[in-house]
Amino acid sequence: MIVSTARGDIGVLDHGAGPPVLLLHPLALSAELWRPLAEATEGFRFLAVDAPGHGGTPWDGEPFTVEDMAADAVAVLDALGVERAGLAGLSMGGSTAVVLAGNHQDRIASLALIDTTACYGDDRVKTWEARAVRAVEVARDKQLPFQVDRWFSPGTAERAPETVRRISDIFVRTRSEAHAAACRALGAVDARDLLDAITAPTTVIVGSEDYATPPGMSAELHAGIAGSRLHVLDGARHLSVYDDPRSWATAVDHLRTTLAGTTLAAPEGGASA
Repeated sequence: MIVSTARGDIGVLDHGAGPPVLLLHPLALSAELWRPLAEATEGFRFLAVDAPGHGGTPWDGEPFTVEDMAADAVAVLDALGVERAGLAGLSMGGSTAVVLAGNHQDRIASLALIDTTACYGDDRVKTWEARAVRAVEVARDKQLPFQVDRWFSPGTAERAPETVRRISDIFVRTRSEAHAAACRALGAVDARDLLDAITAPTTVIVGSEDYATPPGMSAELHAGIAGSRLHVLDGARHLSVYDDPRSWATAVDHLRTTLAGTTLAAPEGGASA
């Protein structure tokens, strides 16, 4: 559905009933990525938000930042009358979640950061600019071998062909120009100074074979967020929670545990819901 917000129209997958949970998707995918997780996890209202030019969210062609994407997610909460929510972000969505949770502590009740980072390193601008150029110059289907190799461990295409096909289809449908703009947004972000401002109970999840955001990046998140827990999914790559049935089951268990703390109640001293 499309939610009209103070920041414009934003595509949102709204599924389930119960305490609300924001879901933020990876680069060049969309809120539809989260549908199987939302459908498999009862007891929550999942609000999966599309980034600009991804899924159902319109885009005017202008550059946007990770901070813009975080502001869009907050605008969705405001438009739907949600005071506080759980939050889970995967890859680009996880970087966005760090910015959101660090700047809006009163809005986030629990946090899951999956295969992500607060900063892509000293060469991030150059690296992501090269990927932005590739996103536009190479046909969508020709980019898939590179993407699938990063997303999934060997054998996943045989074990879970429908998952690989479904996510690949979302990628192919994503506008190349929006993909490139999101690459540049990731090249610009450095949210490491926000880690110690995050107060929500936090779980960090990463695949042991994730070479897009390696386990060392998740270890830095874990070290920077007080009281956080770190779970490494053995053998999984960048889309660890969707890599194969083994990592899927483990990840869902971790996410359920984290989201169990989600509540509509405001923190002590905050405004009521």
